Amino acid sequence: MLDVVTGGRMDCGFVRGIGVEYFSMGVNPTHSLERFREAHDLIVRAWTEPGPFSFEGKHYHVRYVNLWPRPYQKPHPPIWVPGFGSKETIDWCADPARKYTYCATYMSDRLVKMYFDQYREAAQKFGYTSSPDQLGHLMPIYVAETDERAREEAKSHLLWLYHKGLRIPLEYLFPPGYTTHASMKRILGFAKELDWSSMSFDELNDKGYAIIGSAKTVRDRLLASCRAHGFGVVLALLQFGDMPHHRTVKNMELFATEVMPHLRAELGGKSPSAAKAA
Repeated sequence: MLDVVTGGRMDCGFVRGIGVEYFSMGVNPTHSLERFREAHDLIVRAWTEPGPFSFEGKHYHVRYVNLWPRPYQKPHPPIWVPGFGSKETIDWCADPARKYTYCATYMSDRLVKMYFDQYREAAQKFGYTSSPDQLGHLMPIYVAETDERAREEAKSHLLWLYHKGLRIPLEYLFPPGYTTHASMKRILGFAKELDWSSMSFDELNDKGYAIIGSAKTVRDRLLASCRAHGFGVVLALLQFGDMPHHRTVKNMELFATEVMPHLRAELGGKSPSAAKAA
């Protein structure tokens, strides 16, 4: 419905969920990956195959699938998948049958580079070269008149996000069986980089967990990051933590008028005037 109402402006995020969500819903986390992929198959088939048809999977049983209205975009809306260290997710997204946009979330610059390199390597093994549009980075961003003011206004909200909102023990994020042994070993190898509660504001900002600063600082850092890591999708988290409405609106307006047009112009997207109109 949203795809039709917006005339095909919808991108869909397919999110597997984290360990605590499986606990709260009483779902065995060892079934997480297979449930996710089966649900994906059902949704994509519903989007692309006129019904009615029946779907009989291991976890989902639907006697009559007959989607209406049909998606505006053909064959279906673009699919983005967030990742947090699982090689299985990277390989699955990069598969030529999908070529989904893989989105790194709440990661340092070092981890973003590592995972995007893995995506590109997976694409090469599949026999093609991946596009920047297949790589996205979600990060908190705050823009103000100066670096000092941005720091003053955003600091408490960023620390709330990383020190309170995302304060989840590793065993709750990744319970036994949620991911493969190989992926779990890799995740444990950078566990310190997921211990956000021990990081200061400066560490979070400097290491790329967030970009906070003046419009020029944010533009320069985003452009440098896009070019260094080869991603073409910026998922700007412009409201984060306990940020109030007035600061969120200010942040959105400054980002839309002072950052987006320059990014599009520099990276070959829409012109600055078109970006402002959008």
